[in-house]
Amino acid sequence: MRNVEQLPVSGNMVVGFDENLQFVEGKTHLNPGDTLFLFTDGVNEAVNVGEEEFSYARLAASLEGTAGLMPQQVIRKVAADLASFVGEADQSDDITMLVLKRMGNVE
Repeated sequence: MRNVEQLPVSGNMVVGFDENLQFVEGKTHLNPGDTLFLFTDGVNEAVNVGEEEFSYARLAASLEGTAGLMPQQVIRKVAADLASFVGEADQSDDITMLVLKRMGNVE
């Protein structure tokens, strides 16, 4: 990704947490070549042996320069950067990543 930017936070609770909670829908537009990176908090909150978090800033730095990569390559790069940061520390939360990339114009 050339420019990494965070989408506005909706304020919704976790999906499926409570069937009675109202979910507010939001929309965004992806231009050709844009990539959407979705992740659980186990990514940015992963800690190293010094109990320092990977953080949004490190995640954004990891995503910089991935514009020409395919989704699976983006995930591999972030996973490698995360593993390098965490080192020998135990994994304390789930780590889930999903990458969507808009390839071209919709006709």
